[in-house]
Amino acid sequence: MNRVLCTSVIAFFGLYQTFAQTDPSVEKGGRVVHNSDRLTTTVWTEGRRPLLEAIQLVNQEYGWTVNYEEAPTVNASEIVDDDSAFRMSHPGYSDGYFPNAHGFPFTFDDSADKESVLNGLVSKYNNSSNPGKYALQRTAQGDYVLVGISYKSQQGSNSNFESPLNCKISLSLPAMGVRDALQRVVLQIKNTCHTSLDGEYAGEGPNISPAEPVSGNFDNESARDVLADLLSQGRYLMWYSVEYVPVSNKFYLETWLGLKTIVGINGNRVRDRIQNPKRQKANEKQ
Repeated sequence: MNRVLCTSVIAFFGLYQTFAQTDPSVEKGGRVVHNSDRLTTTVWTEGRRPLLEAIQLVNQEYGWTVNYEEAPTVNASEIVDDDSAFRMSHPGYSDGYFPNAHGFPFTFDDSADKESVLNGLVSKYNNSSNPGKYALQRTAQGDYVLVGISYKSQQGSNSNFESPLNCKISLSLPAMGVRDALQRVVLQIKNTCHTSLDGEYAGEGPNISPAEPVSGNFDNESARDVLADLLSQGRYLMWYSVEYVPVSNKFYLETWLGLKTIVGINGNRVRDRIQNPKRQKANEKQ
């Protein structure tokens, strides 16, 4: 296993976010523009994590639930300190480091299907000077996920990367709250792959309860597939992102409520939750 994983701490937080989901490293003016030719759309990103920002934007625009697993940034040339002034007067403060990435425009044909759009986005990012390289993968449930596959080492060489969620785990989960279930998943990853884990959980969002029951029996399955399975059991669609914090050498898993942009009759654009079709069908059968 790569050393960057063996020495990392993975912190899991944000099980339920409110509608105003923000991240200081993304959404700094990013936007989706439906071009005047009425044939193409452009995604503009401006944050420190442009690939994650692009995923957030297309997820919210089209009601997708594409997931994201970040490659680490450990080379000094790929790290920026946004809190340098504050750090000088606060010894021991370790936050405020971000990937030294830059936004980019990505244009695609409106007639393209989801997979073609995502493959084009990954290709555009990988051909930029931004940190890390990525590949489009799918979970056992069929969900799309952009997974970091390589990064620049401290010495400057290109190194292969194994995402923390590649870890194969086995566990049986009777019906329990999703928060408790993810704590069990975290513990199993720690015991199986000998990776230090830390659990941090945010408050619940509107009309969503952390006690909403989930369950499952998993035998030597990737933590990615286990996570996708558990998140697919709720009333509303959700997706996740795994972000790496430079210098602190930590990975954070954040879950996001699936939202879709709806244009009202007055032209206002609002974002609404997406009902889980699997859950709706199950309720109809009862």
